[in-house]
Amino acid sequence: TPDQYIDAARDRHLAAEFAWTDTLKRAARRLEASVTRGIGPGRPAEPLNFEKVMGLDLDLELPSGKGPVGVPQVVPLFTHFFLREIEGSYAVVEDWVLDSGSCELTWRLPASKSDPRAKGCSRTWGCTCKAWPRACPYHAALAQLSLLKKLFGADRVQGKFPLFPDSHGDFVSTE
Repeated sequence: TPDQYIDAARDRHLAAEFAWTDTLKRAARRLEASVTRGIGPGRPAEPLNFEKVMGLDLDLELPSGKGPVGVPQVVPLFTHFFLREIEGSYAVVEDWVLDSGSCELTWRLPASKSDPRAKGCSRTWGCTCKAWPRACPYHAALAQLSLLKKLFGADRVQGKFPLFPDSHGDFVSTE
């Protein structure tokens, strides 16, 4: 329990002839509160309404210019492949395999949350246009590649080129 850790820390602190100050008492109370009650909001955050977002007329770039180009493609792709922004920011063209015969997108993804650059697993999504055309991951990928080639040139959009670059063709900073 947190009380045992706090008691052990206090005993060592006092044994070394340091004072157990009000600041340390407050830190111990806050530690105990965070461990026993948990940290975070009092109630869970509401989930994003995917249908509503997909109904929006999204610009190709964020108004701030500090995000990826291809925002309308980011939403269905990141949602279908369960990506966090950091994982998407490291995605490069060679991570995608598009099969036009079966209308499928296979994406090499990080196998570890602690190392978003370490590609180790793949997921595949086929065309979902019959059920929901605006949210189709396969066609979103085609649209993203087409946009990138239009903005940056087909000769640049290959290999290690970022799938979701900023307007200069650079990786988007996640900091």
